[in-house]
Amino acid sequence: MKFNCFPIGQFGLILTFSVLTTACNQEEFFKAEEFLVGNDAYCFQEGPDANACRALGERCRVAYLEASDETLEPEFLMCIGNPDYNPDGSSEGSTTGGTSGDGSSNGSTGGTSGGYDGSIDGPNDVPPSIEETVKAKCENLDSKYIWEKVEKDKNGKTTRTKKVKVCHHSARGHHNIVIACPALKAHVKHHDDYIGVCAE
Repeated sequence: MKFNCFPIGQFGLILTFSVLTTACNQEEFFKAEEFLVGNDAYCFQEGPDANACRALGERCRVAYLEASDETLEPEFLMCIGNPDYNPDGSSEGSTTGGTSGDGSSNGSTGGTSGGYDGSIDGPNDVPPSIEETVKAKCENLDSKYIWEKVEKDKNGKTTRTKKVKVCHHSARGHHNIVIACPALKAHVKHHDDYIGVCAE
């Protein structure tokens, strides 16, 4: 008499896999729901590489990894929203970089040269200096200078990750970086660095 054991073997394999899956940590199988806030969400999704990001125009800017060796070519990190972008066209210019006066960071609202080409009124539209931002632990920054990611786990707990958009000058020129607030301390002495994106 001949018995066909294949169906039983297949059932046993499925049962074993189910038991192993149940025994594993369920958290490993849960993908957190996450999203970026504001204009960064659009830029991040539509600009998966540097060329795609540049093709989005004034609305978005390319951000690079902050290299430990500043002589290296900057490496693409992500596509970020341009804080200077204004869809109604009232802001003609963007941050032009550098510092004003003697180039020192003395607690003024400097960090930019010529502001925004005079097209934006009011001191609240000019980003604070890096030194001021470090002292305020980034609490003084407008949301447009912040890259923010929100994550929700399966229990509904929300985690927010906030980083700062900075124009960084290195041996290879200037480029945009996105860094955590504590990392700004290393940029206080870089007097050519400033909050916001580089003029391009």
